[in-house]
Amino acid sequence: MHLLIGALAGALFAAVVTVGFSLLQGRKPDWKQVGLAALGGAVAGFVGAATLGVGGLAAATTTRGAMSFALGGAAGGASERVAENAIDGRALHEGVGSATAVGAVAGLATFGVSKGFERIVPAVVAKVPALARFTPGEAPASPSFIRRLWDAPTPGTGGGWVRAWRERMAHQRELREEQARQRELAAAQQEGPRSFGMARALAGAY
Repeated sequence: MHLLIGALAGALFAAVVTVGFSLLQGRKPDWKQVGLAALGGAVAGFVGAATLGVGGLAAATTTRGAMSFALGGAAGGASERVAENAIDGRALHEGVGSATAVGAVAGLATFGVSKGFERIVPAVVAKVPALARFTPGEAPASPSFIRRLWDAPTPGTGGGWVRAWRERMAHQRELREEQARQRELAAAQQEGPRSFGMARALAGAY
């Protein structure tokens, strides 16, 4: 059961983050990208839950937690890229290696953020007790489904970073091509009157 919860938590986390970034940038969410992110997050969460075991991140050593998040991120990033390739009609293996590497790094980054929150949140709550009701607190002996979702590992896959980088590179390439066309057009416009003037001069010589 904890594997399914891990997959669900990973999918929800990735989908919410993707939609949130789109809204922050003033863009409508691209539901294809949201779906891909959810798929990658589900795989990442499943692998993370499988490698951490029933005890989850709370019961794991730092080394085991880091390895789990790195493996989850790598698997999620690879799965996300394969699915994107299939949808876009590209070779399934295209870019999978780089997506796997980015996913591993993103998973480690997510692990670092998770461990940081574990230390920061209690300190903040100690200074501002009113915030205690907004934090989950200690896990009960029989946690609810929502609490198990909250505690499930959610390694990042980095898929959104990769897509944003590709889109930026494509946009810059289009800008360079447009600038090159504008320069060629300007050169042709300057060459036209010059050629016409030379023709008139030659005609006058005869």
